[in-house]
Amino acid sequence: MLDDEVIAIDLQSGNYYSLRSTAAEIWLLFAQSASIEQITGHFSNAYRVDQETASVDLELFVLRLKEEGLIEVADPQDAAIAFRKPPSESYIAPELEVFTDVQDLLTIDPIHDVDEMGWPQRKKQA
Repeated sequence: MLDDEVIAIDLQSGNYYSLRSTAAEIWLLFAQSASIEQITGHFSNAYRVDQETASVDLELFVLRLKEEGLIEVADPQDAAIAFRKPPSESYIAPELEVFTDVQDLLTIDPIHDVDEMGWPQRKKQA
């Protein structure tokens, strides 16, 4: 978490992700075990957006997170959720920004991806 942005890094693919505004809020609420229904209700109340819009936007965002392998479905848990007051009154549909520009650096394995030349030389692919 940097200011109001969540940065997620997938070390397998080398992709990194930026989640801002409602996307960051969703990420933090999922970390607290909030359900989709709880988040939808919170967005509907906090941002004064109709429940159907909030629900559709959230479902699309969750599908995108699953496609990227960033979340998995978990068993529901009873947890006290700390809903924050939104930083602004205007609703912004959650969005996942994907960056692939440093995949080579994020996926390098300095222990195993070396040969007799040493690091940072990458092993030649067979």
